[in-house]
Amino acid sequence: MADQYKVDLDELDEVVRSINKVLRAMEQTKGKTAHQTYLPDGALGKDFTEARELKQAHDNMKSWLESLTDVLTQMIDEYEHKTTKVMGNYQDAEYEHTSTFNLK
Repeated sequence: MADQYKVDLDELDEVVRSINKVLRAMEQTKGKTAHQTYLPDGALGKDFTEARELKQAHDNMKSWLESLTDVLTQMIDEYEHKTTKVMGNYQDAEYEHTSTFNLK
């Protein structure tokens, strides 16, 4: 007898919903990283090396965080699309099997 498997479509749907929640949270984080971490010139003092170095470190970290959130958002979005496609394929297969059995 062939191996059998069953996919719980409700659970797969819950995974998609959870991914969408994470994606929305990442979009908020991305916005905060880009717009709520501004450090104006001179905010840490003027005309001394440490202030310039700290400002540069802040700008570097801000750029890195923006890049990181972009990459993570893209990865999560891709995972969501693939999971949705898989769920649709399982739903289609289930419909086809149900239709076939109902015809007999």
